[in-house]
Amino acid sequence: MIDVRIGREAYQWDTVGRTMIVIDGLMLVNYKQYDTIVVNHAHKYPNLHVFANLCKRANVNLKIGGLLNENTKKVLDIADVYLKEV
Repeated sequence: MIDVRIGREAYQWDTVGRTMIVIDGLMLVNYKQYDTIVVNHAHKYPNLHVFANLCKRANVNLKIGGLLNENTKKVLDIADVYLKEV
């Protein structure tokens, strides 16, 4: 499941199981080892859409938080849950 929140750079997330919080190097994360992956400051990752597709296919919960820009707009079409704060 892909959960996207747009409006702030970072969010507090409720996670399930083995969790990874991405700080840097998004594409270096071995996503199959985790139940949940949290990506705050998602607007800084140009490969976010590719990573989100990989996680969705592997049935990994992906929590994405950040500001709206071209990187985060690309994941909105595959998001299961989307919340935009004003």
